[in-house]
Amino acid sequence: MPVLIENKRRHTVDQTILDTIAAIAERFYTVSQIAEYLDVEENTARRYCNGGEFPHAYKLGRDWLVPIEDVAAYKRDRLGKMGRPRKNETINQSVKPRKRTA
Repeated sequence: MPVLIENKRRHTVDQTILDTIAAIAERFYTVSQIAEYLDVEENTARRYCNGGEFPHAYKLGRDWLVPIEDVAAYKRDRLGKMGRPRKNETINQSVKPRKRTA
């Protein structure tokens, strides 16, 4: 017999559904979590999802669910090579001055 739980909105929810949702949340990132992890805007993270940057991402309604491993691999492989300034840095902080040769 399933265990039924009443939530805040007085909907009855099966405990197995809540357990499944909790298990998914441990293994996947949402767009806002991706944006925070990669230090980019949410629109940029959404564009990455729409553009196929994460091979195992899938859309659930309006939201994207991306495996944590895909996001970590993207950060390691792509962002580490770009050398772009972080969101809170100015360009002058990230670019080293060139040495002049006379």
